[in-house]
Amino acid sequence: MKKLISILLTFVLLLSVIIVPAYADNNVQKIYGRIVSIDAGSSKYIIKDETGNLIEASATEGLELSFSIGYALFTIETLTDEEGEYQCITCYEIIPEVGEEVGYYCYASTYWNNYSLHIYTNEMIEAYTASYTKINGTTLTRDNASELLKNRQGAVSFKVNEDNRVEEMTFITEPKMSIKDQKYNTEKQTFDGLEYPITENTNILYMIKNENKFTGFDSEYTYSFDVASYDKNKNARLIIITDMYKYGMEFYTAYNDDYCYTKNENGNTNRWDSYDSSLFDDISANSMIEFTYNENDGIKSAKVVENTDFQGSRL
Repeated sequence: MKKLISILLTFVLLLSVIIVPAYADNNVQKIYGRIVSIDAGSSKYIIKDETGNLIEASATEGLELSFSIGYALFTIETLTDEEGEYQCITCYEIIPEVGEEVGYYCYASTYWNNYSLHIYTNEMIEAYTASYTKINGTTLTRDNASELLKNRQGAVSFKVNEDNRVEEMTFITEPKMSIKDQKYNTEKQTFDGLEYPITENTNILYMIKNENKFTGFDSEYTYSFDVASYDKNKNARLIIITDMYKYGMEFYTAYNDDYCYTKNENGNTNRWDSYDSSLFDDISANSMIEFTYNENDGIKSAKVVENTDFQGSRL
């Protein structure tokens, strides 16, 4: 019996010196900053956050860190070993477009020997190119201007110096995420599945003929949009609406001169803007149609529906 007790005491003493690293949620912090010092001998790094605080930490095995990372969102865990607590960088994420403005590139016009770039942020701004301006990493010249700027529109990140000269502009061709055909959840004030919350600082653009037609989310509309950029807090920074529409259901009567004519259940005639006559090529008069519509584009789609229970206009 004494031998058994002795063995148990020895086992307990061994456990007392084996300390397992702690991974509790309160031991994990997100630090936005950049590496300012690297001690190769001890594998210690110093990160300076955006408020100027310095955080010393080691790095988890296999994680490669260098000054070239620049600003990033570092995940730092407080772990424990036989020597006590220590800070460990377990991963990092580079936040795109940090230190740059974002907006929607509309068009360019000639300005002396350079170009004037018209970019919509929360308003239309005009900035000028110079001999050092780079577009998508390529220095802008007269020879490549047409290729780099002509017939292109879309989300961009850009830097403008104190002389209002564009140092660089990059088209954001890959959205961070997209929402397709969803209605705005007014109760939650968001969209289902949206990973980057919309805040008062989110710039939301629905560009039609170089004008922003967005006036606020409407629960009657169905939306599709791209999150073009987000900030270090993972909030949406720039959203580009690619489509928005309402549904309608009425009797189609005729199409003429960019207008579609319908009748509702009360026999009243309605006239809708519609700029694509081919939508009605295979639709006969007095057919009930379901269509999508918005105030900027008019009728966007139309199809005949088999429905004896007339629902009337839902616009």
